[in-house]
Amino acid sequence: MAFVDDSITFVAAALGLVFFSALAISGTILFSLMSVFLPNKGDDLASLSICTLSFQPMISLSTGASPFYIDNADLNNDTVSDLIVANFKDGTISTFLGNTDGSFQSPTTSSTGGIHTQPNAFAIGDIDKDGRLDIVIANSGTGTVITFHGNGDGTITPQTLFSTGFGSAPLDLALGYLDDDGNLDLVASDSNNHVVLVFFGNSSGNFMLSQTLFTGNGSIPCRVVIKDFNRDGRSDIAVVNSGTYNAGIFLNNGGGQFTDQSTYPTGSMPVSLMAVDLNKDGIFDLVTANYRGNTISVLLGNGGGTFKKQKTFSTGLGSIPISVSSSDLNNDKNVDIIVANYGTNNIGVFLGNGHGNFKIQRIYPTGYGSYPHHITIADFNSDGRLDVISANSGKNSAGILLSTCS
Repeated sequence: MAFVDDSITFVAAALGLVFFSALAISGTILFSLMSVFLPNKGDDLASLSICTLSFQPMISLSTGASPFYIDNADLNNDTVSDLIVANFKDGTISTFLGNTDGSFQSPTTSSTGGIHTQPNAFAIGDIDKDGRLDIVIANSGTGTVITFHGNGDGTITPQTLFSTGFGSAPLDLALGYLDDDGNLDLVASDSNNHVVLVFFGNSSGNFMLSQTLFTGNGSIPCRVVIKDFNRDGRSDIAVVNSGTYNAGIFLNNGGGQFTDQSTYPTGSMPVSLMAVDLNKDGIFDLVTANYRGNTISVLLGNGGGTFKKQKTFSTGLGSIPISVSSSDLNNDKNVDIIVANYGTNNIGVFLGNGHGNFKIQRIYPTGYGSYPHHITIADFNSDGRLDVISANSGKNSAGILLSTCS
């Protein structure tokens, strides 16, 4: 098993599992809704020509202890991206209201149920259909999910706390429409019991367990994604299984009932997953970050819910890629892949060619001992360029990289 050093726990602990070595005394590690809730700045971006990717020096923003997950959304309806951070070690979530210059107001911090909850990931959506964005959080330490109601002014209020099952460790969750009733449903990965849990939602923002999907003995499912992979108009589920080195697909048979898992090999110990159309064929492809392999895997979709053999791209010796995201950072109309390299303290960017292939990784440092854990992307300073913010778990901060692409 690979360690960063003798005071850092093996990746599984960082994912929210409780695998501690004899020497380890503290833990750190691990699709995101990233751009779904961004203010609409497409016209600004479309007006820019292809540019050479570059960033200003990183600006640090203090968060809670060990930020593991970060995303952005417009929580107060002012068309400016706000920042949401899950702080693993102190059991909190921080919300930062954004300003138009890329800076943020002082955070509001809310407990996810106590220091032992270890919030590992969250999803954002209007779960109670009141026109305001809510936040649903996976507490990997206590086997629970907690929902926060959005008030529309940037504040959030805790609503419900429910269990994901005895001995469970939910590492990730995703929101989507699975059963055709118009209410957002919830999918969670349970790494301890090697299952994916499907919860149907109602219009009040509550969830009820509907189906338990087995991901295989020793699979340790991590990230989950909801997309229509076979183009039948129904949302399917993808999961990345870090213990069995594969990505799994559960196809929706209708009414939110799913087939058994089909699996596709990835690199060594995949811990992050993204679904995006990389080659402009209208079909979702998969990208995984392979923690032990120091690679990312690209699996191009065939359109029927199946995938081609993986292509791998190196993230560098000892890089320990822990999170993967996507966007068009250089405005060439091709999807790029952005990686948080935990082991080498940098953000890696693979510029895409629009055909599913990528240039050699470019790296942008996040600082010694920063251990970037997750990424979110948006135009945070309203200049028409996409910026990158990382959750730097080793420095208890968010690292802001404002684009100077020109």
